[in-house]
Amino acid sequence: MRPVVNGLKQKYGNRIRFADLDFNDKNNRDLVEKFRIIGHPSFVLVDGQGNLVKRWIGIVQESDLEGALTQVLK
Repeated sequence: MRPVVNGLKQKYGNRIRFADLDFNDKNNRDLVEKFRIIGHPSFVLVDGQGNLVKRWIGIVQESDLEGALTQVLK
C-alpha cells in the first residue's frame, strides 16, 4: 500500500496533509483510540477540524482512496 499512498501524497500533498502513524508507538495511543484503528493497514480521512470523514481497514483500492480525497476537496 505504501506505493499507492506515496503516489497520492505526490498528487495531493499540496492540498491534503498526509501523516503516518505507528500503531505500536505508545505516544500515538490517543489517536489510535480516537479513530478506532484496530488493524493494519488502516487509513482514516480526517477533516480540518479533526473529525473522522472515512475509515478503511485492510487493503484499499487506489481509486477508493482517491475518490474520497477528491470529494473532501470539493
